[in-house]
Amino acid sequence: MCFILFIFIAIVMTLLLILIFLALFFMYHTRSQSRVNYLGQFYDIYTRNVYPFHRKIGTNEREYISNLKGVYDYYKEFRETVHISPYSFSISIDKETNKVNLTRVNIGSVESDITSYVEKLLRHIGVDTKICAPNYRYYGVGWDLVDKIIKFYTLSNDKSKIECYVYKVKRDAENEIIDSTFETKKEYDVGEKNTVMHKNGKKINQKNLSRIAPTNTKHPVANDWIKKMKKLGFMFDTHSDYDGKINLYFD
Repeated sequence: MCFILFIFIAIVMTLLLILIFLALFFMYHTRSQSRVNYLGQFYDIYTRNVYPFHRKIGTNEREYISNLKGVYDYYKEFRETVHISPYSFSISIDKETNKVNLTRVNIGSVESDITSYVEKLLRHIGVDTKICAPNYRYYGVGWDLVDKIIKFYTLSNDKSKIECYVYKVKRDAENEIIDSTFETKKEYDVGEKNTVMHKNGKKINQKNLSRIAPTNTKHPVANDWIKKMKKLGFMFDTHSDYDGKINLYFD
């Protein structure tokens, strides 16, 4: 009887030790992951291995990105919302000519208050800092250097809608913005499985992808870029297909 009791106690103690170990491992893994600055890490990888974006923009824009890298917190960003990414690196492919645009970058935050950083950049390019509507907050800044535009994103407080204010810009020889003109406003309905973009009277569906399952865009250049970006460590997040272009989004 004593031997059976001893075995029972030993099993219980072993199970308790296993549970304690798993709890400590989970806590360590979560904290370690939250300390990794994925925004800074992947921004550097992109600018080194894909496109030298950082030296193609102006001083105030680089300062904005540095500030956002400084406040990035993985755990905070994805603790409550996993279907909205705080940053993305987008590759656009013209389906007819196979021309590739590597200059589309979005840097922001879903959870942190980045108002001061965005408004400083808005003032620098001569744009009204009151573009953010009631019940919205600043979500981020996007670029397309080929199309010569800069975009300012706002996110509704319930995270169901995004508004995007697009400005055409002119740059000097040092890539500093010297003039900006409002071009258009886009709106997005945000969902967990897909996001619908409203642009120029059109509805464009952006599919939120499984990060594990392979994706075939049925376009060889697009598929090659997906493979290249995954080899660099990027996650293929979403994509859209409209106006003769395939747009791939990675984070």
